[in-house]
Amino acid sequence: MTKIGTRQLNIYIEEYPTDKKLQKDKEISLAVLAARPLYAEFTDVTLKKDRDIILTAVKADGRALMYFPDEVRGNEEYALAAVSDFCRSYAYVTGEAKKSREVALAVAKSGGDAIELLPEEFKGDKEVCLAAVSRNPKTLVYFTEELKSDKDVALAVVAADRTAVKLLSDEAFSHTEVVNAALKTVGGAASPNTLSNDTPLGLFYAIEERGIKVNLASQNVSPATLEREKLAVVIKVSGGTLPRKNEIFKKYLEADDREIISAMINAKMCPPSMIAEGIEVASKGRKIRVLPVLLQAKAGVKKTFDYYETEAGERTKVIKSLKRGSLQGVKRFFDDYEKYKDDRELVYLAVKTDGRILPDLKSSKFFGEEELTDEAIANYIVKNSEEPLLKRLEGFELTKAQAHAACRRDGRNYFYLPEKYRLDKDVAAEAVKTDKTVYSVLPDDMKEDPKIKWNYRL
Repeated sequence: MTKIGTRQLNIYIEEYPTDKKLQKDKEISLAVLAARPLYAEFTDVTLKKDRDIILTAVKADGRALMYFPDEVRGNEEYALAAVSDFCRSYAYVTGEAKKSREVALAVAKSGGDAIELLPEEFKGDKEVCLAAVSRNPKTLVYFTEELKSDKDVALAVVAADRTAVKLLSDEAFSHTEVVNAALKTVGGAASPNTLSNDTPLGLFYAIEERGIKVNLASQNVSPATLEREKLAVVIKVSGGTLPRKNEIFKKYLEADDREIISAMINAKMCPPSMIAEGIEVASKGRKIRVLPVLLQAKAGVKKTFDYYETEAGERTKVIKSLKRGSLQGVKRFFDDYEKYKDDRELVYLAVKTDGRILPDLKSSKFFGEEELTDEAIANYIVKNSEEPLLKRLEGFELTKAQAHAACRRDGRNYFYLPEKYRLDKDVAAEAVKTDKTVYSVLPDDMKEDPKIKWNYRL
């Protein structure tokens, strides 16, 4: 290659956008693109498939990828070079390169907002997620709810930035290790700045369950604007101190909320004057749920009405356990199955906690709902020592998306799919990724499918 001097190069750069002869000259184009990579827009089409030209441009500025033909933008090597320079160049990636895990990982490792451009399959990929959150934990917002509750992902997020705890799902705190990492204590109380209004409910429940006290003065919590379920926990663990308690009392008195009013009284947050005023308001406003609680408190009953000893309270306890992702909550659900089987909220929470229970819900009126099946498949716990979920659902009508998701969770489900789905290459590719034995039973033409072969090698 002839060396081009600086002065001559500057002339070429000035003339390149309009000079067809320069645009067809490979040596001149290489020199120009090294200095002005976005001038790839003007490079002659005869050079736009040349490897040297492509790599010179996209390595200097990944955005240059937009000026090359589809077959170049769909090439994994070129796409990888482009996103490695500028992650948002992924917007220009096409074809097979769009499906490349290596390209997706390069985007994830950038820790930038280009992650939002990734196809949905990568937003549910644990390795891609870990690569992203290890660099920037706040990128967790781009990934699936399933990954937001994954123990390894949660631990990586907390290790990188404890303030990013708010991005985790409630179910993440069903893992003891995650709670231990997110919740530091001093003298039996939560460390300062542990909690805020954005902290997931699951961590509030973990604090209550462990009997940890919370000094609200040292936390970033505003009880007056805190969502109700979190407030119920705060009242119990705050040691009787609650900022703006008069405002909170009036708000929940007006809402006739027996649980919150009872909790405040039991925590000794309500002086006699507040009780008396509450009785007057409750009597005039016919607040029939809170009035008995207030009358008990006025009469000096040591322990007022306990919401959790009622049927509604028992249901609330089951809901709290399930929202934490607790398998004990699932057990409680089945302990009173006849009572709860047609309770939509409880059935869906139970399935979301562990989708393995779906076959046991055949007597529920919600069994067979597409949304319920979606939740079950997305959230069931895979154990190789147990039968795959679909074996227990043989004959059950699935959608293609559900078949695809079931094989993504556990490749063994492939063997219990209807034939129409077993012959679907996308479904088979997912199954092969998690269970290599699937590959051996595939027809020869499917074994040659690039995606199936790639997943088999992973």
